[in-house]
Amino acid sequence: MAKHHPGEIFALGAALTPTEKLVAIALADYGERIHPSQAHIALKTGLHLDTVSATICSLRKKGIIETYGTGKALTYRLDLRFKAGGTSGFKPEHLRSTTGAPPVLNRRDPKHQVTTKEPPAAEAAKGGVVSPWDGIDPEDVRKIRNWVPRGADELCEAQRRVTLRQLATLGIRVTDHARWWRRLGERWGQIGVPPYDQLALELQSIGTDVRDRLSVLAFRIGLGRVAA
Repeated sequence: MAKHHPGEIFALGAALTPTEKLVAIALADYGERIHPSQAHIALKTGLHLDTVSATICSLRKKGIIETYGTGKALTYRLDLRFKAGGTSGFKPEHLRSTTGAPPVLNRRDPKHQVTTKEPPAAEAAKGGVVSPWDGIDPEDVRKIRNWVPRGADELCEAQRRVTLRQLATLGIRVTDHARWWRRLGERWGQIGVPPYDQLALELQSIGTDVRDRLSVLAFRIGLGRVAA
């Protein structure tokens, strides 16, 4: 069975919480019809088993997943088709980004258009950035464009803006922003999840009670344990 791209899940925007997106991405990794136990999903996502159980229940109520069978024979099926009502409750206004940035495009929705407040050239004129892709390896840019066949430049511009703002909020030095942006861009090409959403998912998974969250975050995205 063909797998759903993470971008299809992120295209649902504010309709899903960060935890719901994380669990949905974990389920999508198995293909269209899914058989893992909830314990295996908890191990894969780093979430508590109770959280996984509650999240799957929530995704079922929203119509994102359907279940068949019981017990060990339980099978999940992802349904990411945009719905304008019914039991899922999805509306067109749900299809927006929780970050304020343009959403990742769903390849199944050719009528959807990406909008942005300013073109990349305007941002470049203000901040001296030649391209929002600056710092990301050209090969990774090519992979990202495969994930986002339309509106990639505008999406990258918006992602760069909110991601650098978030890095500053986390207390990461400006001199280290390029290194973080480069690594997040590399992962974007690998898994199809935009940089800001990567940070949001990782921070959600880490929680607020962990000592030195920044070092843990840096380690998880592949920058080593030292954030600075």
